[in-house]
Amino acid sequence: MNVDDAAEQTLRPFKLETIGETDLARDFDRPTTGIRVMGVLLPVQACVKDRIVIVGSSAVVGRDPTAEIVLPDSAVSKRHARIRCDPDGLYSIEDLGSSNGTYVDNVPVLSCALHGGDSIRIGRSMFVFDRIRSFEGTTET
Repeated sequence: MNVDDAAEQTLRPFKLETIGETDLARDFDRPTTGIRVMGVLLPVQACVKDRIVIVGSSAVVGRDPTAEIVLPDSAVSKRHARIRCDPDGLYSIEDLGSSNGTYVDNVPVLSCALHGGDSIRIGRSMFVFDRIRSFEGTTET
């Protein structure tokens, strides 16, 4: 076996994937079944203590007990905002006509894309948005 043949056998193809603001090299040969990306709200100053994992393609945030993400805060409308994930794993937030507005990075928004590290203010609560990878029933940040 010559040097070129040995080098060809040890090289493996890679593709780049971006999660949040981090570039990850993922081996083409590695199985990707069971891997999914989910959004997460990390409380900074909030009426809830635990991180909130956004499950599914859409989640309504509000004071109403039927909302997917309930924030028990009188400054939060019953149906305050909606967080969506498109088929490509990109997240956005939309204000649903709330009384006090939805803010991303201290800017009032009607609708905008979300990126890892964005701050979100809903009512009196402040969160940092990020994305996590879930591997067959576990989650990693």
